[in-house]
Amino acid sequence: MSHNPKRARLDSNAAPHPIDAATVAAERACGITEYVAPALAGFSGVLKRRYTDFLVNEIMKDGTVVHLTDMGVKHLNPPAEEKKEEQQEQVKEVKKEEKKEEKEEKKPKEKVEEKKAAEDEVSEDDLKALAALTDEATVNACVALLGASEGSVVTPAIDSKDARSSFHQLVRSAFSSRLITTTQDGGNGIIVKRANKNSATEDRRRSKRGGKNHKNKNNWDELGGEYCHFTLYKENRDTMEIVNLIPRLLKMKSGAAARNSLSFAGTKDRRAVTAQRCAAWRVKAERLAGLNTGNGGIRAARLGDFEYKPYRLDLGDLAGNEFVITLRSCQGAELESTVRAAVASIRSTGFANYFGLQRFGTFENAGTATIGTLLLQSNWRAAVETILAYDHAILAHTPPTKLSSDEVSRAEACRDFFSENWDAAANKVPRRYIAEAALLRYFAAWQKPAGHGLNYLAAIQSIPRNLRSMYVHAFQSLVWNHAVSARLRLSRTDVLEGDLVYADTPDAPAPAADAPDAEPEVDQNGEAVFTAAPEAPAGFTAAAVHALTAEDVASGRYSLADIILPTPGWGIVYPAPLLPLYTSLLAEHGLDPHAMKRPVRDFSLPGSYRKVLSRFLDDECTVEVVPGCALETQPVLTDLQRLLGAGTMLGGPEVGGKRGDGEGEGSGEGGEGAEGGEKRKREEGEGEGQGETAVVVRMRLGTSCYATMALREMMKGGTIPFRAEFGRGEKAAVDGPPATGANAVGPREEKEDEVMEG
Repeated sequence: MSHNPKRARLDSNAAPHPIDAATVAAERACGITEYVAPALAGFSGVLKRRYTDFLVNEIMKDGTVVHLTDMGVKHLNPPAEEKKEEQQEQVKEVKKEEKKEEKEEKKPKEKVEEKKAAEDEVSEDDLKALAALTDEATVNACVALLGASEGSVVTPAIDSKDARSSFHQLVRSAFSSRLITTTQDGGNGIIVKRANKNSATEDRRRSKRGGKNHKNKNNWDELGGEYCHFTLYKENRDTMEIVNLIPRLLKMKSGAAARNSLSFAGTKDRRAVTAQRCAAWRVKAERLAGLNTGNGGIRAARLGDFEYKPYRLDLGDLAGNEFVITLRSCQGAELESTVRAAVASIRSTGFANYFGLQRFGTFENAGTATIGTLLLQSNWRAAVETILAYDHAILAHTPPTKLSSDEVSRAEACRDFFSENWDAAANKVPRRYIAEAALLRYFAAWQKPAGHGLNYLAAIQSIPRNLRSMYVHAFQSLVWNHAVSARLRLSRTDVLEGDLVYADTPDAPAPAADAPDAEPEVDQNGEAVFTAAPEAPAGFTAAAVHALTAEDVASGRYSLADIILPTPGWGIVYPAPLLPLYTSLLAEHGLDPHAMKRPVRDFSLPGSYRKVLSRFLDDECTVEVVPGCALETQPVLTDLQRLLGAGTMLGGPEVGGKRGDGEGEGSGEGGEGAEGGEKRKREEGEGEGQGETAVVVRMRLGTSCYATMALREMMKGGTIPFRAEFGRGEKAAVDGPPATGANAVGPREEKEDEVMEG
């Protein structure tokens, strides 16, 4: 009798689950060493074997989970018949006005002059109202235009937009549309001149069709607001890459203006399928929907669920994220009961709220934190050279190669930089490497002859602010992780004298009212970031906190879930039990916890606080053990597959898996509704013995929480990150921080792969 050894036994007494040594070593280097419930058994599984194994859906502040449900725009437009009737009515009104003017011209000259004389009589009240908006001399000059055949009057600057609008309307009514007004280009003055037949007719037409270029405010108000909100659905792509691409494709304003025109609440994973809300300022839904098709569309992304609203989105405008994670090749004794016990433990006591490995860079151990250290040390040149470091082995490859073309181009660009070939470096660097592209384009624009030196600080400041701030935040996160581990080693269950909690008493210290920028902002991870200016008063504190006394500890009022720890800065309070640790950690990098102010504002952070433990949002977490799950089997459908069919995949073929039919065009067959088909196969036993056991975890986490850290607590070191065999093989770089200079292997794509779970 034959049997298949791959068939999973859910009640087996298998050996303890394997541990991924590379991951454990990387976690230790980033201060991640402790568990809240270390005695519980764990299990192992491969994370992100396919990018469709990691689904992230944003949760809005009202609790709604964002899904892509519709890519059309018909619901935004009135029925064609209504629109046609409205246009016909507008045409009739314009023709009626034109016929009226023709009749006026045919009237006897005396009657026309009598009417004009009556129109020339402007009421005293209107004249006074106009003078209040500008001055009496200007108003008299406007009245004189009625008797002139040509000429114009320019008012003094009217700074208030509302006042300018009132002036336009008042001139129109007071002078019976015989004078027309336009705002000066590049100024706030208003030009007033006589209206002729053509200008008056055009003015009426323009008002009927919604203003010049159809973009007046009243038109947007009718739609619902000046911001078109939409769902951005993407597969295996970085949020910032697409956010920067949309303005270019739509030929929106460039640079910072483009970034301000497109807003979002937070960035999401790269190797994943994600859905989130974005908002585009004064862009019609039809234009955005046009990016879903044709050669001018966006690869591996779709836009939908359009609606107009009067407000933008800001970083942090979300409640959290829902994660649906498929862990493959799972192993562990009593697997199902082990998984459920782990979930119950987190529900009860929580998990260590560490900053995940993604916070510190992709290829190198704590890479972004290393750059942050250099910035805090004001070592600008070393910081630039670390950002631009590359692996020489990339340039030594010979076809056929599995390296991406972008990775090779980046290495070539960095090599050219160290060879002082500025223009070549700027031309070669791919757009997706945002920090490198900013640096290399700066040096190409401001290059200096050899020996005259380069302005490395100015180059760093050319990097987008949220990205350059991320480096120092990563260093703060590294120190915070070490502090959390030290605190859990002191006690995993009890509060201690000197622990910090958020203050809730009226006499608790509060942030100084006059502190510049005292209100916290949020970075792309959803982290609260305080960026008060270095010259802020000494009384500034990042938040109102309270150090527990012996009486507080004895009262039983507080639990470990209430404890907070600070990231290092000059506006926070350090907990007494851990002050020696903070001091020694910063001293290792030549820094002093009590001297953290810097002359460069972006790198002078007051610090902030973060809770030691975290839990599931709304207690939401379910698990399913799936036996016989072959690699090509996808237990959970993506949003796009629910819309267009199970075979639909935009992000390219899965590494080691099968490429979905109609990839990129959504033409896959839906079959039984796909997910229903997979469920039927599992229930009927098809596929068992043909694959390995998978565990599907569906959980909701709040802003700034890392799903990988929740999985770590569940699996007790059993998380095995999938490593594609690209060029450098499967070795995890965990031997220490990167060296600086041209021969170093630098941290890459700091933002590209970071799990933006806020």
